[in-house]
Amino acid sequence: MAAPRPAGTNAARVAAFVGTTPYLGPTPTPRPRRDAAPARPVPRPPAPSTAPVTRLSDSTLLDRFLRDGDDAALQALVARVAPALYRLARALTAWRVIGAQTVAERSWRAALARAGEVDGDDALWRVLLDEVVRCAAAAGDSPRPRHAEEPPARAAAMRAVALLPSPARTVYVLHEIGGVDVMTITDLLGLPEAGVRSELWHARLTVETLGGEALAGVLDDPAPERRGETAPTAEPRAVGERPPVAPVWLEPVPPELIERLVEGARHRRAIGVRHGRFPRSATRSP
Repeated sequence: MAAPRPAGTNAARVAAFVGTTPYLGPTPTPRPRRDAAPARPVPRPPAPSTAPVTRLSDSTLLDRFLRDGDDAALQALVARVAPALYRLARALTAWRVIGAQTVAERSWRAALARAGEVDGDDALWRVLLDEVVRCAAAAGDSPRPRHAEEPPARAAAMRAVALLPSPARTVYVLHEIGGVDVMTITDLLGLPEAGVRSELWHARLTVETLGGEALAGVLDDPAPERRGETAPTAEPRAVGERPPVAPVWLEPVPPELIERLVEGARHRRAIGVRHGRFPRSATRSP
């Protein structure tokens, strides 16, 4: 008669064959809870615009440079903004020998630091206007300007504007020399529309009176829409194009100012890259 097998021998063999963990069937897939919020798709960064830089707004050009390092966008932006910015800085500082380029450069750097505060295609231009008015107001009233080197009509206009009091000079320069509309001036200076129009009317009368015959016919406004009139034959302006101003106010921008504006923007982007706000990889256009 065979000896009895010890208890648990077959069980030990079966456990060694199939494993120590018993098979409990396929793992059930957890069902989503009814009260759980649906998964949100991960937002993708916007693809860079393929449109030519001449058809892009100021804010789009700045974003294209800061985000993608597009140097062609920066060059187009500076070439578009610099003439009006320098003109405003010169006029708001009463055409003094020293100060206009400094005001323009400080305004540009401050506007770059405030980029993104205002939405819209003209956001950068509005911030620039605010900064150039503020920087020019803090620049003081010395040294005296040099008008002898200017043509007679321009010299008379410069002297007349330089003699305007501060509020009237600011309104006149923004509207007549910068091509800024009345409603934008109202928002910038925090004045009522009636007050802005009154200051503008008195400033025009003062400039024409002080300028005398030298200014006869040279200060005509070439943009009637800025006076609230209609111009049915006028063609719509391109993106970023400033309203025209009287030719007497036009003057070339110093090349060194263009270089400083470009370097200021590149320095601003380098700071953003260092702090992780902009990507390090830069795709420069040829």
